Amino acid sequence: MTRLVLAVFSASVLGFFAGAGRASPIVTVTGGTATLHFTVDLDALDVSVTPGGNATLPDPLDLSLPVTDGMVRLKPLKGEVDTDNSGMTFSVKGVDIELDDLKFMFNKQKVKADISNGSLDLSMNVFNLVRCNTGKCTGATDPKNQYGLFLRAQAADFFENDVFGSGSGFDDGDQIALATFDLTTKARKHGKGGGASTPVPEPAVLTFVGAGLASLASLRRRSV
Repeated sequence: MTRLVLAVFSASVLGFFAGAGRASPIVTVTGGTATLHFTVDLDALDVSVTPGGNATLPDPLDLSLPVTDGMVRLKPLKGEVDTDNSGMTFSVKGVDIELDDLKFMFNKQKVKADISNGSLDLSMNVFNLVRCNTGKCTGATDPKNQYGLFLRAQAADFFENDVFGSGSGFDDGDQIALATFDLTTKARKHGKGGGASTPVPEPAVLTFVGAGLASLASLRRRSV
């Protein structure tokens, strides 16, 4: 009987820790790219896009932003990544607006950027960041790994009221692009001596193990 209980308990403990270990660790982002594929009809809106800073435009509809740093969990992405010193310029009928230093905040589901147009210069949450497996994206080819960038109300008002004028086509809730991330990461360091971070058992886990061991000890005393 004791052997049977021990076997069942051991299997339960192993299963519990296997399940607990599935959460991906926090890793440091050291590089990579964030690629924006524009899904809005730029030609119909008479909008042109040019890369800024270290960004490149390998295709008229694809903007590549070098990722500079961040801290994330993988699969799915949680945390934040930065694209410092990179951005884009939207031009409509000779009027320009620059978006620089984009920060992708996966937990908050927002994209923040520095926006400038002449004397206007501010930082705001420009897009809602929506994972495409929710079914809300248009044109997604890899929904598990793509994110839709949807224009936020404050940014849409700024574009139309302060920069381009009404009827520019930048409306609240419009999907502007699809984002795909190819990140270079390394294990997060901690403490003076460094070393990769490892999960620490929670109090509930320790209580579970302790109760099981106490039960085994009790069964063993009875069998003696």
